[in-house]
Amino acid sequence: MLKSLVTVVFGVLGIILSFRGQAQNEQNDPTDSLTHLDEVVITNTRLQAYAMGHYMQCVDTMTSQLAVATNAAELLRKFGYGHIRSYGVGGVTTPSFRGTGASHTAVLWNGINIISPLNGQSDLSLLPVNFIDDIQLQSGGSATLYGSGAIGGTIQFNNKARFGQGLDLSLTGNVGSFETFFHGLSAGWSGKRWISSTRVFKTTAENNFLYTNKYVFPVRREVRQHNAYEQQGLLQQNYFQVNKRQLLSLRFWVQDNHVEIPEPITVLRDGTDIQRDKFFRSMIGWNYDYNKGHVFIQSAHVNHALDFSGSVSTFNSFINVAENTLNINDHLEWTSGVNYTFEAWKGVTQRNRTALYSAVKHEKGKLLNVLSARQEFVNNWLSPFSPSLAVEYRAHRVISLFGNISRNYRIPTFNDLYWNDAGAKGNPDLRMERSWSEEAGLRLSLLKSLTGQLAVFSNQVDDMIYWRQTEQAIWSPRNVEKVWSRGIETNGTFKKSIFELTGRYSYTRSTPQSGKQLVYTPRHESGVTARVTWRGWSLSFTNNYTGRQYTEDSNNEYYALRGYNLANIWLSKNIDLNKMTILVTTEANNIFDEQVSARIGYPLPGINFKAGITIRFNKPIQQ
Repeated sequence: MLKSLVTVVFGVLGIILSFRGQAQNEQNDPTDSLTHLDEVVITNTRLQAYAMGHYMQCVDTMTSQLAVATNAAELLRKFGYGHIRSYGVGGVTTPSFRGTGASHTAVLWNGINIISPLNGQSDLSLLPVNFIDDIQLQSGGSATLYGSGAIGGTIQFNNKARFGQGLDLSLTGNVGSFETFFHGLSAGWSGKRWISSTRVFKTTAENNFLYTNKYVFPVRREVRQHNAYEQQGLLQQNYFQVNKRQLLSLRFWVQDNHVEIPEPITVLRDGTDIQRDKFFRSMIGWNYDYNKGHVFIQSAHVNHALDFSGSVSTFNSFINVAENTLNINDHLEWTSGVNYTFEAWKGVTQRNRTALYSAVKHEKGKLLNVLSARQEFVNNWLSPFSPSLAVEYRAHRVISLFGNISRNYRIPTFNDLYWNDAGAKGNPDLRMERSWSEEAGLRLSLLKSLTGQLAVFSNQVDDMIYWRQTEQAIWSPRNVEKVWSRGIETNGTFKKSIFELTGRYSYTRSTPQSGKQLVYTPRHESGVTARVTWRGWSLSFTNNYTGRQYTEDSNNEYYALRGYNLANIWLSKNIDLNKMTILVTTEANNIFDEQVSARIGYPLPGINFKAGITIRFNKPIQQ
């Protein structure tokens, strides 16, 4: 309790003192001469700047362009950005970082966590790439910055704004195997003080691909049935630069997703279930720069209705953030804030969450370190006090060392606590999950032609929540496991003239007290991406290997999914025509026609093809 009191006082004093610093600095700067808001603006929390000492990956511009007609699940899976757990193309797809589950990854959209309070997950197949400008992935625990669930890693989806760019129009069309179609449109105006942008998309697919069914005798080729999906959505963004110091932003994102749920191929009948996800996300923000710092205030609302064959679950989340960053001197920066979240399920079950956090970043010479802390109050519960220390050291002009240690936590979901039907029952006595995460590594940068990073990690999770069947054959969650994940992550990129080669490898050992590897957690994963770019032409090749995955707690080899490779190739041509650019793309996926399953009974398609065109027109403002 003493630790909790200390962090509360720490957080409150941070906010008060930093705002006091704001007032003093404004008195010393009556000219109002700063121009922080003229350049690229990402109007989310400044906490991203404190995510130091971690293994990081960023999705480059070319990759985003090649994947513009698909979703985040497909982008991350095809280009090998971490382990992705999928029920096939169009099916539920979730991330798994460092041997943890889907509920142990924070998924952020412009600073707000969009995971569902019902199941603690965010389906990456519902995130269209053409709605996102910037994707960053961070491995390791960071609950001090992002709150509950940030135990295994964090994925950040951000939008950018830049003033003075004029009129911008973009149209994308894409067609692929299995009656797959995508249409996307973007229209925006960027003036000296005002930005308005509208993006819409619609995608459909029958997903009626051929696969080899090895669960019947004799083995035969079949067509996947009841596997279609349809998605459509709209993203509206508005920014207004009040003056050189103030920026207002307003965004809303509405989407309708209609998915047929197939039966696993181990069941000898066609599926009949249909799932419909309809959600509305909105946020309004205010950024204010002053002489020695920055104020950020944001309020967001998420409404999500999930209709599974007539059974509807609806939740609402209201997320509010007030944050202040103070540059104390040339070497020291201090951010403190408060986050209040209200969650409601079916309008009956409610939860109030209030978190106080503070982070100090010190940078001098070759050394950079960040000390942060967070304390959250959940109704009548008190989350574990969560401190974190991260360090980065520039040991040499080509080598940097980094490391961090943090305490993290996860709050039980509404389903964990209150679910109740004939086959499953929640447990209101569940305890929060707690973890300690440690990491150490190095980054290499040699003459801008060779870059890379390597990290060794350890993550211990106490009171991990597992759903298991009781003696009455009812599924129910329990705090029964202590899980230890450890391993290595590494990647490297070589660039020379028109050629670029990237390699990735990870080893993950994730075991509960029984010592057996967790299900659907491969020990070995690797990948390679090769790309040649010449006079507007680009040829890209990826090959990703996923190692053996056990599907039973006993690690029975007979039921394990064998390791597999998936290779893809893209050919694109960029054509510049004065104020217009045209990007033509073709791609072939699973080019070696591997017959594999991402889950038992959920096969992936064999070789398949796509082709598309994106036309962009930009008319800049006359200066």
